Amino acid sequence: MRTTNHTPRLFSALLFGAITLATALTLPPLHGEALARGKRAKKAQKPSGPAYWIHRQDDKPLGWLFASHLSAARKKKERVVVMFTADWCSPCKAIKELVKGSAVVRKAFRKHRGRLLYIDVDEWRGPAHRLIPGVNPRKLPTLVRIDQGGRKVIETYGSQLGLLSEDAVAHNFGRLIDGKPLEKPFYEGNSAKQTQLIRAQASAREKRNKGVKELVVRRLKGGKVRLRIVNLDGPRRWFLVPLSTTQPLPESPRVATMDVVKFNEHVRAWFLRFTGDTPFMAVPVAGYGDVDLVGWPLPGKGKKLEVWELNRLEVDGTVQQFERKLPYHLNMARAGQTTLLRSTPVKQVKVFVKRKLSAKVR
Repeated sequence: MRTTNHTPRLFSALLFGAITLATALTLPPLHGEALARGKRAKKAQKPSGPAYWIHRQDDKPLGWLFASHLSAARKKKERVVVMFTADWCSPCKAIKELVKGSAVVRKAFRKHRGRLLYIDVDEWRGPAHRLIPGVNPRKLPTLVRIDQGGRKVIETYGSQLGLLSEDAVAHNFGRLIDGKPLEKPFYEGNSAKQTQLIRAQASAREKRNKGVKELVVRRLKGGKVRLRIVNLDGPRRWFLVPLSTTQPLPESPRVATMDVVKFNEHVRAWFLRFTGDTPFMAVPVAGYGDVDLVGWPLPGKGKKLEVWELNRLEVDGTVQQFERKLPYHLNMARAGQTTLLRSTPVKQVKVFVKRKLSAKVR
């Protein structure tokens, strides 16, 4: 069954989408935030410009790692801003892309002698919320300018930086580093200017998306593959993937059960698995996001894989919903390690196909 959505987009929706998504103009590398924690801990925590990640390192507590960064900042006479983040937070993603890719923003950090520390609240669930006295980062991204002792000087939220403009973000980061309150972005209250900025970001995103492969399959050892799916659209989507290269997806699948399965290496990473005549899985992919599964079991000697991008997925008459906190970069280094959360008998599955993607299995 095939349908097409033509939902009108209001200006407010465009503005929200631009603030949360369009600022992240470059697609991520295959290794993203959600790599296995143990694998990341083995690597040196190198800075990305003015920004440093505080990831888990063996059994070292967050407080100890935090203090070591404060000591390094004091030696360089840098003032520290902490950003509490998560890989499902779209404004967080936009800020990180600007800090990494905008020369204007990076210049502001150099001018004001600032250091930015990223702390993932899912990776450090519990300790992150007790790290800075008087700061409970329930709303993300929470930005906190701290003094040399790790105490709060000023607290704000990333959405107040002015994410439609790198100039506004640079200006407000400078104020934050200096311990001053943020100012309203220059475009606030000017609908014409906001529309101009939204269109410019959308145009830049389209240019960067040209030539991007939306489906890539690479054979690994032992009947496993590396499977990458990229969603170049704004809305989050279900992608149907057959569980064998020799059994393509049927137009009207006959299924017996629906399993909710969790990837072990991420607190929020999950997918749906359907058993029946032709087993397949349904993977949720965030808007302008991607899924990269390394070591995914995919038996069969077929030379091509077809994956369906859906407008809607119905199971026994119920539309399947997405988790609100869906990671933008669902990158699993050990994708074959999963846990079954629950299994439900199913009588009927309806798939509303937006389009079909195919790739050679190399």
